[in-house]
Amino acid sequence: MNSSESSSMSTMTADGRELIERFLDYLIDPVGCIDTYGRTYIDDLEFILVENHLFDFQAQTFPDTEAQQWFERICSAFSFKRMEEFIDYVRQHLTEIDLANIRPRSTFQTETLFELEPSFQEMKRQGDSVERNNEFQRAISTESVKSIPHNELEADYYELYMSFDRTNPWTYVIRREIERGNLAPEDQVLCLGNRWLGEIMYFRQNLGLKNAKGVDLISSDPELVIAADMHKLPFEDNSVKMIFNRGLINKSYDVRLLIKEMMRVLTKDGFLIVETPGPYGYGVSRLGRTDIKSAQNLLRLMRGKVQRIVYSDAMKPHQYLYDATRLIRICVQLDKDGRDLVPKAEAFPQLRFKIYDVCRRRFLEARRMLRDKPATKARVLGFANRIRTSIVRRIKTPIFAKVMALNQSTNPRTKYAMTWVKLLRGAWIHARGGETPHSAHIALIDLFISSGGRANDLLAKTVALAHPPYRLPSAAGVLGDLKPLDLKRIQQQLEKDGYYVFENCLSADFCERISRQTLSADCLILGDEVNSDAPVRGQYNREAPVAAKYLLTVDDTTDIPEVQELISDPSIIAVAQNYLKSKPIFSGISLWWSPAFKDTPDSQAAQQFHWDMERIKWIRFFIYLTDVTAESGPHCFIKGSHRTGAIPDKLLSLGYVRHSDETMRDTYGNDSYMEFLGQRGTIIVEDSRGFHKGMEPKKGDRLLLALELSNTTFGANKRHLIRNIRAPGFGDVAKRYPRIYSNFDFAPGVLKP
Repeated sequence: MNSSESSSMSTMTADGRELIERFLDYLIDPVGCIDTYGRTYIDDLEFILVENHLFDFQAQTFPDTEAQQWFERICSAFSFKRMEEFIDYVRQHLTEIDLANIRPRSTFQTETLFELEPSFQEMKRQGDSVERNNEFQRAISTESVKSIPHNELEADYYELYMSFDRTNPWTYVIRREIERGNLAPEDQVLCLGNRWLGEIMYFRQNLGLKNAKGVDLISSDPELVIAADMHKLPFEDNSVKMIFNRGLINKSYDVRLLIKEMMRVLTKDGFLIVETPGPYGYGVSRLGRTDIKSAQNLLRLMRGKVQRIVYSDAMKPHQYLYDATRLIRICVQLDKDGRDLVPKAEAFPQLRFKIYDVCRRRFLEARRMLRDKPATKARVLGFANRIRTSIVRRIKTPIFAKVMALNQSTNPRTKYAMTWVKLLRGAWIHARGGETPHSAHIALIDLFISSGGRANDLLAKTVALAHPPYRLPSAAGVLGDLKPLDLKRIQQQLEKDGYYVFENCLSADFCERISRQTLSADCLILGDEVNSDAPVRGQYNREAPVAAKYLLTVDDTTDIPEVQELISDPSIIAVAQNYLKSKPIFSGISLWWSPAFKDTPDSQAAQQFHWDMERIKWIRFFIYLTDVTAESGPHCFIKGSHRTGAIPDKLLSLGYVRHSDETMRDTYGNDSYMEFLGQRGTIIVEDSRGFHKGMEPKKGDRLLLALELSNTTFGANKRHLIRNIRAPGFGDVAKRYPRIYSNFDFAPGVLKP
């Protein structure tokens, strides 16, 4: 605006003043505005326009029609061309405007508590500055640490302190994200304004996030807490996975700068947890300098950068926060590349959380009691020892004899019940040590035979409840860029037919690289003609095979870079967990050559129809690494035979045996007999609970890679060794999703922190 225009509007008419006042009243809603000590809403008008009304200063437009009409009326009445001119005019004529919402409420009630603090007196005398504010906050923090010494040392005490007169959602929320694979133990976690070292130890000891550190204006341990201003974080861009900000945002002297700084250091899919009082009953002060007032106001500062709201609530504040009307608590996961203005609010299991919170609190109290009182601990351990001795003694009583008699019973119902007992006992042993007793694995097979698969379905649902699927950021990989509809379509065909053949194939070069490495490896030589009690080993000679199957050891297979690429592929993991309805585990990896060795099927080479039962529920990917024709041993499957009840009792009653082609065709018909031909790189996925086999090659040979993913390692005891990280990114994926690779033993030093 030029000087002549400014002078012509030096006197505001009554109609003009009313128009401006009504427009400002429309724009400034105190509930939806952030209060900052020392600033008025008119000082923050640019922020209010953008954050609350999405005003575009470049286009000079509001997305809301009513707001845009107001703006155009103002521009027409005062000859404004831009919003900036309106803002300047309002600030110049502020004394002429009668506006209730010009200034945020301020209070000095709480400041009486700090009148004797020298740093506070200095700030009052010399005026506000960043340095004086920080010095005052240091003094307050130091006094707080002294007032609750247990918080400085104990993780358990600090966790109980967070549940003071309320529930504490953060343990449940953070552990759930760790279980989902969205957080890993080695991720960098930052606690802002932690004051007490107990907050850092809470993350490290109670949550297992070993790289948690603090940033505060004071630090009693430089290894754990960095002394710095939270508005100038000493961390690189995209280097922190989660920021925990409890009771601190209200101390910020520039909340927008603080949010910008936290967004800078957080990773693109990082987490931000905020717990802050607000709105204040009496307004902002030199201590509580910022009043966010609501989670919605906080979300406006991160508009377009939040993919989901993990948790959010507003409840009565702590008893000692008498000047605040609510306590705002929110956890969000970012999407810094996103453009969605409305983040997804995730449903939160309130009942399950409340039960968890009560149990967790009692557990922490008991653990502290045992640690603090050695005599109590000795009494508890003595009592537990007496109970154990009593149980052992009872085993030798006639009750045990009766149990043994039940185990030998020929009554079908009793046998079925005792099979469940064996399985559940084995599950308990497996949960404690990771090993499944052989009797429990046999019980799993017996239950499948006696129930037709219904027992497996029940157990699979139980596992899915305990280990729900990961939230994978992407399902793009060797199987294609799979969208939710693609995953659903694959799942539906798997549930209906038991198999799915993917359109995408591995490249010929990729397959050739694996093939070359197998020819120099030491293989297990298997076949009906191999007569030896000890394992027979040797390299595969394509020109002169001596058996029907050459199986690479699992350790050699997992040492192949291309295999590591496949077992860390997002699309393979996504398809598996979508079918299993739980977190998948790589429970089996096999790579073998099948040469044209003889004209009859070889049982040791799995060239006769059979069903598998090594796990509760699983899925298997078969990958052709050579061209497979009708003569080179195609994989075969009986469509639909995987479904519960699909295997007739007459076949199940025979047990874990091999079956001929004639039996399959007579039972299921020719239309169900599937024979998969394909070029090298073809990928087939199937539920091998159904009947399947590899046909014996008549000409040439076949190289096949099989990847098995299960919902649990309960069943056959097969572990794999990872000697080295060969594929780029495999180590990061293994650390990010530990359950997927829980059946692997990584050599010392392979998975570096």
